Amino acid sequence: MAVVVPWLVMYLFGVTASEMDLTRCPRCRENKVSRSKARGLADAVFKTAGLFPFRCNGCRFRYHRRYEKTAGMAKS
Repeated sequence: MAVVVPWLVMYLFGVTASEMDLTRCPRCRENKVSRSKARGLADAVFKTAGLFPFRCNGCRFRYHRRYEKTAGMAKS
């Protein structure tokens, strides 16, 4: 399981910070993102830094980012 932080996602997928829509998956850009359950030590460490796990319900990509309530997020 890969743990990815938002800046690394932006670098790998060529997405600039201004283009990174928090309601969209950084890999497939679908608007099917929902919170994922925390698992293991890595998620606990990220949580202390204010980064929470999210998963795209389209391509199943799991990544970490800051949690901001948005109206466009898919419900799990």
